[in-house]
Amino acid sequence: FRFVLLTFHPPNLPGHVPGKSSNECWAFMQLCRELHENHGIHRHDPRVVLTVIDDDSELHEKYFEALTYYFVTNSARSRYLTTWQPP
Repeated sequence: FRFVLLTFHPPNLPGHVPGKSSNECWAFMQLCRELHENHGIHRHDPRVVLTVIDDDSELHEKYFEALTYYFVTNSARSRYLTTWQPP
């Protein structure tokens, strides 16, 4: 992985109703800014794989290894059309 980004959705943002969707929207906007400003990567770059987890998520210790394996072993077409979700 090139980097891991942690974001915290600030309270009382105009147009942001508190909840999961607004938190994920905020995180995605922060990620896009990070990718562009600090890494020169456009948000539609096919090298980007995004994992969204909450503070109470419990991923298997080999989740990222499994994600990488299934991503690279799928066809180039289907790997970008697949939603990867832990069990």
